[in-house]
Amino acid sequence: MFSLARLRAGASAARVLTHGSVTKSATAALTATTASALVTKHVALGVFGTNQPVRRFVVATVLRDAATATEGKTLKTTTKKPKKAKRKKTKGGSTKKKSAAGSVTRKTKTPASAEEKAAAAEKKKAAAARKKAKVAKAAEAAKKKKAVAKRKAMTPEKKTKLRVRELKKMALLTEPAKRPEHPWILFIAENAKGVKSDGDVKSSLGKIMPELSQAFKALSPQEVQRLRDTADRNRASNAADYQAWVTSHTATQTVDANRARAQLNRIAKIKRRAIQDDRLPKRPTTSFSLFTKERWATGEFAGRPLAEAARTIAAEWKSLSATDRQHYDDLSKTMSEQYNKEMESILSRPVSQSPSPTPSSP
Repeated sequence: MFSLARLRAGASAARVLTHGSVTKSATAALTATTASALVTKHVALGVFGTNQPVRRFVVATVLRDAATATEGKTLKTTTKKPKKAKRKKTKGGSTKKKSAAGSVTRKTKTPASAEEKAAAAEKKKAAAARKKAKVAKAAEAAKKKKAVAKRKAMTPEKKTKLRVRELKKMALLTEPAKRPEHPWILFIAENAKGVKSDGDVKSSLGKIMPELSQAFKALSPQEVQRLRDTADRNRASNAADYQAWVTSHTATQTVDANRARAQLNRIAKIKRRAIQDDRLPKRPTTSFSLFTKERWATGEFAGRPLAEAARTIAAEWKSLSATDRQHYDDLSKTMSEQYNKEMESILSRPVSQSPSPTPSSP
């Protein structure tokens, strides 16, 4: 519906048209009155009534405005900027150019050179190696974590058992079996082969031992000499076999094995002698041992019982003054330093220092 101001503007325009003069202000007023195409048309016709010139002017104005609006929309639609063709990069260095409609208009392919192919292959190989190393590292970490968790859940008895098992592997408990090196032991070994044990070898041998003792005493000199010669050959063979077994291991393995044997003796009471390896230097002598050797070398204890001589030497050691002991302490320290240098050169690693006995302890 028209407002009062618009109706007045339309009447003013009608009066101007009636007198035959059309001004710019009247045309503006009439155009403002006829803003909406269809609604304005019907309202305007109803306001101006039977005034034919005005009616024709109003209709012409409405039609003109409608045509102008339609032409503007059509022009705006037809003057849109064309879409820029996109270039799509494909695998292998080729490109595809698409038009606005989306169809492929051109396809170009740039072949890779030999250097580029080699670089790509090397890069792929390095990536695969890194991935493999990462997976191996993760698996190793998971394995260690699982072992630590398993060890934490173990009881002290199980931990000791596991430790003993590890020490046995390090201790090299595979020395070659020894042949009898004494005529009496050889005689027992030869005559006890047919003895059947009922589960206890010691008890079975104990039953026949008196008979074997009487038989050994009754042997002829020729038989005793045969046993002695065989025992001597066995001793030489044992030494050769043992030396070959020792040299089949490195000096580092021998040192680690001796340490493991010492721990087995302390933890599990498994007594095994230390491996004698000629490639290793002799262990340094303690201050008390140096003093004992010096006292025995004087000949004062010749013919005296060993226990009595040992007690006398120990008492003399305890009664020594600090100045007299310093001489033996210095000798022992020099020998220890020399021993450590030789061991480090052989093992190529620092030698762990074991606590030395106090001067007052024999």
